[in-house]
Amino acid sequence: MARDNNRDEFDRLKLEDRILWDKVRSTAIPLAKSERFTVEIKDMPALFSMELLRQTRLNIITDDKSDRKEALPKLFPFDKPTYRKISRGRVDIEGRVDLHGLYRDEAYSLLLNFLQSARHRGLRHVLVITGKGLSQGSEGVLRQAVPHWLETAPFRQIISSFEDAPRNHGGKGALYVRLRRQSKN
Repeated sequence: MARDNNRDEFDRLKLEDRILWDKVRSTAIPLAKSERFTVEIKDMPALFSMELLRQTRLNIITDDKSDRKEALPKLFPFDKPTYRKISRGRVDIEGRVDLHGLYRDEAYSLLLNFLQSARHRGLRHVLVITGKGLSQGSEGVLRQAVPHWLETAPFRQIISSFEDAPRNHGGKGALYVRLRRQSKN
């Protein structure tokens, strides 16, 4: 039943949305075996629940042969000279993703795939647009959630810092994100 509902929702998407989804899906990078998530899925609808996403993010296998977890990479503050250069256009924003209008779990998946793809392509500075979320009197679900996501294990492997963008790039509705350099293995 859940599968049919998802298919119906996909069929109702506009052509532009389908094209965008295909592009996002084609840039997804499979996780290495040692980085896979471990979750027992008892029923299919639970797969899409936020609680399961939270559990999944906590149960990362870091080493198949040992039970110890490696320390997460440290997040650094966004350095002021680079921040000023980006805001004034002297350093390019090499990529951007707009999360407007997405549900929380859709935005999470899109953001993680986008950042993985951007890092894989060697990008250093990207803009994540969450929107301000003021249209319905709230503080914005994504505006509040994205900074928390960026501090979790899957994202900390990819990014080194993030900061609210200045007014000319979206203000409180956007974030500058600096990606970690790709290892030279």
